[in-house]
Amino acid sequence: MNYKLSKREQFLLKSLGIIGLVAFVVFIETKLIDGINQSRNNLFQSLDKFNQTKQSLAQLKDYEQNIKNAPQAIKFETFLRQEQLNFIKDGNEYALKQLEESAVIKILNYCEEQRMSPTSFQLSYETDGVSLSIALDD
Repeated sequence: MNYKLSKREQFLLKSLGIIGLVAFVVFIETKLIDGINQSRNNLFQSLDKFNQTKQSLAQLKDYEQNIKNAPQAIKFETFLRQEQLNFIKDGNEYALKQLEESAVIKILNYCEEQRMSPTSFQLSYETDGVSLSIALDD
């Protein structure tokens, strides 16, 4: 049984095939565009996170630089106050009296860690404890 399609039926099938092909191309194009938009949004989110991290790192670096550039005398004075050590300040010279040996070791370790360069350093042992006199360059 051979059935021959009329010209009208052939035209309708060709039209249906072309419409189906166009619909398929539009569907694929829509999927590609959605994928590209999603990728672009993810890229912008990653870029925002990167910029926030970069800004935070810049702030931390600036903060660290400010701490490093602080004068030695201010750092040393802050350290002495944190350790609750009594001292007498005369210009850039710090006199500490009646210290325990452990406190002297802490002070010397701090000076070494901070790479402080005192202009003068006097350490003496007395009956009531250790006396320490440090003069700084700032």
